[in-house]
Amino acid sequence: MEAALTVERSFYEEIERIMDELHEFVSTVQRPKLFDESWTTKMHETCLDIQTRIDELRASFEQKREAWSDSLDEIADTLRNYSKELSQETSTTRLQTLYQSLESNYEDLFQYLRGLSKDIAAWKPDSMQHLKPINYKRNLFHIGNGILAIITYEFIFGEFWSLIAVLCMLTLAVSLEVSRRFSDRWNDFLVNKVFGMVSRPFEMHKVNGSTYYLLGLAMILLLFPKHAVEAGVLVLTFADPAASMLGKQFGKKKLYRDKSRFGTSVFFTVATLAIFIFLAIARPDIAWLPALGIAGSVGLVGALTELFTVHLDDNFTVPVMCAAVASLFLV
Repeated sequence: MEAALTVERSFYEEIERIMDELHEFVSTVQRPKLFDESWTTKMHETCLDIQTRIDELRASFEQKREAWSDSLDEIADTLRNYSKELSQETSTTRLQTLYQSLESNYEDLFQYLRGLSKDIAAWKPDSMQHLKPINYKRNLFHIGNGILAIITYEFIFGEFWSLIAVLCMLTLAVSLEVSRRFSDRWNDFLVNKVFGMVSRPFEMHKVNGSTYYLLGLAMILLLFPKHAVEAGVLVLTFADPAASMLGKQFGKKKLYRDKSRFGTSVFFTVATLAIFIFLAIARPDIAWLPALGIAGSVGLVGALTELFTVHLDDNFTVPVMCAAVASLFLV
């Protein structure tokens, strides 16, 4: 029995290792560097290595052909085609098509393995992560929504009608979340067509970030004073996209899970600066030194919240925590 459990454990640990390496590979090839020979060679070798290990894994444990094996087949085939493209004259467009296939198959397999692990005592994965590719359109959408929310809250709707508007949008968002669980076609239409430019691959299987954002807005509007609400929204509006864009490109050293030291530092810096400028405009009665202390406190809590948010979504946790801290100073 012990030998069987050891074999079982090693099987799923190898899957987990492959998923980790596949996560890194897919994240790396989002923007192919076809004119960089060293990059092309490295990706070609990595591609073949992962594909070979997937084939060996499936061959060694043929008796375990379960639902995930189809995803493994598709991933192995896509990796094989990707390596072929890299070994000959190709185009970014063809590689992008293969990348999108890898992205989708990875998240499908991730979702299945997460559910599978709940029923397997010998295997409890903790390192597998969702893909979070760079998406400038999503970041701009993020920033635009935040600015629009603050302008309408400050100059148009006010506190009561802003809450009513957010509750109406939240009701619609929740209705869509529920309805798409009953139809794969409707789910695919919403995620890939309606919100295709701003959605992330894993949102096909999970609650959309916009729904979490609306939930967070509703909560802070109910619980906190006006300027604290605006502070919470400002941090999410500017610091989160800045950390996402710059952290993915320049953050090499990881701080926690997929979050880098550089990205977290950017988050803290941008959040602190945004709140400091906001206080200088909205609360000129607060001297610059206390204002800097408030801004730094809110920025630090926001950075730590974004860093350690795992099971929820930072579109919810960041504005709530930042508004809560800001409410201690901004009455």
